[in-house]
Amino acid sequence: MNNPIVSMVSFLANEQGLASLQFDFRGVGQSEGDFSNGENEWDDVKHALQFLRNFPGVDKNRVGVVGYSFGASVVLHSLPKLKAAKSFALIAPPLAAVKDPEVNKDKRDKLFIVGQDDRVVPSTELQRLLDGLGYPVQFTEIPGADHRLSGHEQAVAERVVEFMLENL
Repeated sequence: MNNPIVSMVSFLANEQGLASLQFDFRGVGQSEGDFSNGENEWDDVKHALQFLRNFPGVDKNRVGVVGYSFGASVVLHSLPKLKAAKSFALIAPPLAAVKDPEVNKDKRDKLFIVGQDDRVVPSTELQRLLDGLGYPVQFTEIPGADHRLSGHEQAVAERVVEFMLENL
C-alpha cells in the first residue's frame, strides 16, 4: 500500500478529481487475515472495488482498477470476478498472469506499463504477448526503468491517470 508507485498514482488521481483507494492485501502490513500468495487476494480487490463504488460522490459506473506487479497479477487472474470495473491499468504485470486465458476473453480497456530494463517482466516479451491478444490494448514502456520503476513514479502515475480519465 505504501509503495511509491501506488502512492503517486493515488496522489495524482486525487489531484485530477478521481477518487482512489489504496489497500494492503490480506496478511500484508496491518491487514488482517492470511496471505495466500494470490489464491484468495482477488476477494480483497473485489471488496475494495465494492467499497469504493459505494463511497459518497463516486460514480459507480466509472470505476477502474490499478495493479502493480503482484497486484497486477491478482487483477488479471480475477478479471471475471471484477465485473464492476470499467478499465484496468496493469503496471509491471507478471507474464504468467498476462497469459491467463481470461485476459484474452476480457475486452475492457486495459493499459500495460513496464520498464524498458525490467528483468522480471521483460518489455519485449510483454509486448509480444499483448500483440497476440484478440483486441487492442494500450502499452507504455518507461525508458531506463526496471521492475521497481524507481525514479519514474511521476511518469507512471501520469500515464495511468491519463488512461483512466480517457477510459472511465
